[in-house]
Amino acid sequence: MTPIYVPAKWQTPAHRAAVDLVVIHTMELPCEPGMAARLAQRFAVGDRQVSAHYSVDSGDVVCSVRETEVAWHCPKANRRGIGIEHAGYSTGPLATDWLTDEHAVSMLDLSAELVAGICLRWDIPALHLTPAQLLAGQRGLIGHVDASDAYQTPGGHRDPGDAWPWAEYLDKIQARIAT
Repeated sequence: MTPIYVPAKWQTPAHRAAVDLVVIHTMELPCEPGMAARLAQRFAVGDRQVSAHYSVDSGDVVCSVRETEVAWHCPKANRRGIGIEHAGYSTGPLATDWLTDEHAVSMLDLSAELVAGICLRWDIPALHLTPAQLLAGQRGLIGHVDASDAYQTPGGHRDPGDAWPWAEYLDKIQARIAT
């Protein structure tokens, strides 16, 4: 998979040699084609000082920050992590049904392929860390919510939400790593 590259305005050159985390986010945009490019364009020209390494929807993966550089997606986890934004809503009346919506299922497949590659490149275990494991310095996958809880971030983000299908997602990633 070769993602489209649309460089983000807000990022920090770091030339990192190590990455410990993959941070899962939701865009809070519809889970449909074109949302990855839409968010990447916001990162490219936006005044909000935010970015992520990748944005994923049901048809595309867009890279906005190279993996060796630091994206501005999750305070206290930026330097250690690679941030991935997923099309869809984490909560509320528009919350995405990650396991039955056809676009969400396609997006999770694309994301799992991307994350499997990241895990292999950076030797990151494909497991979901608790906030306590994150604070202990373990390596793996977290949701933005896990960093918010671990670091007790006031008003911290709650994505990807309680309905994010961690078990199924990790199974997809591990299956791709095994092949």
